[in-house]
Amino acid sequence: MKADTPVKGVANLRLRDMKSQGKTYETLMLGERIEESKTVERRDVFSYLGSADDLNPLFSQSAYAERTEFEQVVVPPSLLVNWFSALVSMKLPGPGSLVQSMQFDFPAPLFIQEEVVLMLEISDKLDHDKKVKLVAKGMSGDKIVAEGELVVCPPRPLKPLFKDAFENF
Repeated sequence: MKADTPVKGVANLRLRDMKSQGKTYETLMLGERIEESKTVERRDVFSYLGSADDLNPLFSQSAYAERTEFEQVVVPPSLLVNWFSALVSMKLPGPGSLVQSMQFDFPAPLFIQEEVVLMLEISDKLDHDKKVKLVAKGMSGDKIVAEGELVVCPPRPLKPLFKDAFENF
């Protein structure tokens, strides 16, 4: 497969865009941060709701949502959590990372077609178990739509590909 061949089932992702491994604990620095902007599309919400098996009408039915205090369909807060998790997995620390714990608050609702800026910043390095704490914040204009903290195990160095290849010979 060529490096610029699209990966089946993954929108707009090409093999050349994939890093084999993210940053290890030793290479991560306090204050290191990543920021990504997204405009929430209806398809993002419905794709998420389908995979989560979530049938809450507040997230999918305009006729229902218009009769609530929000007056329109609300983006599921757990979709934002998924996007933060993806940022950890793909950007900071990156591939090979594993989220160990997370805690989030959602002070204001996010609506379809709103732009959200997702930010992650390394706030602490836990030397005793080689994990990092990241502060997460989601902003839509001036409103905070998500804030929280994640504890992440960054990738460990990969074992050599052929380390034990000839053990049986």
